[in-house]
Amino acid sequence: MSRGGWLFAAALLAGVGIIAVRRAGQPDPAPPPEPVAVTALALGPGGPWLGDELGRIGPHRGPYRISHEGAVRALWVDGQGGTLSLAADSVAAFGPDGRPLKRWRLPDRRLNAALRLPDGVLVGAERGDVARLVGDRVVWRARSAHGQATFGLALAPGGDRAASVGSDGRLILWALADGAQGAAWTAHQGWASVVAWPDTQGPLSAGSDGALVWWTPTGDVRRRVATGHTGPITGLALDDRWVITASADGTVRVFARADGAPGPVLDAGSPVLALLLEGPRLVTSHRDGKVRRWDVASGLPGG
Repeated sequence: MSRGGWLFAAALLAGVGIIAVRRAGQPDPAPPPEPVAVTALALGPGGPWLGDELGRIGPHRGPYRISHEGAVRALWVDGQGGTLSLAADSVAAFGPDGRPLKRWRLPDRRLNAALRLPDGVLVGAERGDVARLVGDRVVWRARSAHGQATFGLALAPGGDRAASVGSDGRLILWALADGAQGAAWTAHQGWASVVAWPDTQGPLSAGSDGALVWWTPTGDVRRRVATGHTGPITGLALDDRWVITASADGTVRVFARADGAPGPVLDAGSPVLALLLEGPRLVTSHRDGKVRRWDVASGLPGG
């Protein structure tokens, strides 16, 4: 993007960041511009990187570049600042210098989820599709696997399988090589919205029923936790110690990964659009353009 394009100003005050936008070379408008919602978070060089509802990505203090025509739904950043970003129109890869490298699209479908693979991407889309894209080819595509929509994807530790969840409440396992469907089961009443596969014991999932479930790879329940959320679970983050859920009810809840024991409840005040664990801190983003930091162990803002 040229120097005459968009400039961004990001202020981090008392653990809160607000992104505002103005045209280069023009005075600050009065009244101030509407805040831009931060819709995706990732850990990259220098700390958190952001993706927003206008399709821009970059480190939290800038500079930013346009990657999509619509909201960024997910973001990955490598150690040099290369990025992979997901929006409804495509998955886009950029080099550390901002040069576009590749853009993947699934013909006739809007995208909801993506996984980065060594040679391409796995995508989940509207109408329940799941597809593997390599180069300009659709290697395999499972149509209507999840009814109305596929919402989440997770890669197995061995890298040869993936899990998907969607609007039909099911969790499905896939062979990445050829798209062969493995075990599949009803994981949640209503939508199954998020999934992770952190170790060989099996995946975790959460959904609109407010449940957080640890599974075996064959679909047996290892542990089920009633999170206490009063709205659908929309986000999931985890590390070796914690499993953290975010909900449309405006709260973030912390659980011990080892046994599911409940920890702090974070009152975010508004629905959380994205979650990022950054060591002992949690970073959350919101529709009002705010980015907040929290201390996970205490549940207190500021971190």
